[in-house]
Amino acid sequence: MLKRNYKFTILMAVAASFLFIAIPATSTEKTGDIKHEEVAASDNKAINAARLNLKNAIDSYRAGDMAATRHNLETAISSLKQAAQENTSEKTREESRKLGVKIDEFKEMLIQESKQDENSLLRFWHQATSIVKREADNLIHSYVELSVSEKTLKYLLDAKMHLFRAQHDLLISHDNDDAASELDNVLGYLDEASQVSKPSLQKKITDLSKEIQTLKDHIKQGNESWRENDLILTLEQAVKNLNKAKSSASPQISERIESLETEIQILQVDIERTNVKNEYEAAMEKLKEIIHQL
Repeated sequence: MLKRNYKFTILMAVAASFLFIAIPATSTEKTGDIKHEEVAASDNKAINAARLNLKNAIDSYRAGDMAATRHNLETAISSLKQAAQENTSEKTREESRKLGVKIDEFKEMLIQESKQDENSLLRFWHQATSIVKREADNLIHSYVELSVSEKTLKYLLDAKMHLFRAQHDLLISHDNDDAASELDNVLGYLDEASQVSKPSLQKKITDLSKEIQTLKDHIKQGNESWRENDLILTLEQAVKNLNKAKSSASPQISERIESLETEIQILQVDIERTNVKNEYEAAMEKLKEIIHQL
């Protein structure tokens, strides 16, 4: 039952992410941005083909068809190799090449019925989607790397791509290491942007960097400062009180207390994830605002 629930959760995540890209009504981007994304997806056929092949690989894996899964991965790798050779954007060529190498290595280790395998497939799909979205941003702003504003934009778009990738690690797989790595990339590009930006934007970029650093600090394992808010502290105290009550309770009552403790601990995790989601969404909106001010 747990395995089926896990797979259902993954399916919902895939469906939600796919709708985010494919259907304008569900996107968080502006309507004009969506139209540009659709054009960018058409102009960058190799990258978009890789994204669709990765989605097909997820579907095949879930159906237990390992031959089709491998075939879809191989096709995605071929498309990414094509993008790495032909795309006009140096960053897109680099990201396509790196993603193709990762998928190729993963394909050789693919094991049926592994939860980590399924999550890795979803992460690869999310990364391919991020490349498509970055190309859309390139088209929206139509920049060339010459002026101060254009150089700033280049780094901000790279930061946005990696922040979008962090979304999967923060909100879907809850992988702290992968999330921290993506946020490090965001911080690096924001620092580059700050160094070449106009003085009027430097403070906003610096303030955003501080928020990203705070988000990264919050997901570090063992960081107790993240737990120091009234609601979580109250729930922790409730668990302590229940544990104390359990020591003098009858076996029947003790069993019910243990059930309550479990429910409270699950609630704590849900609250922490909600806090992470809110911080991520706030940071993404601020980054978009800075880009639109260029």
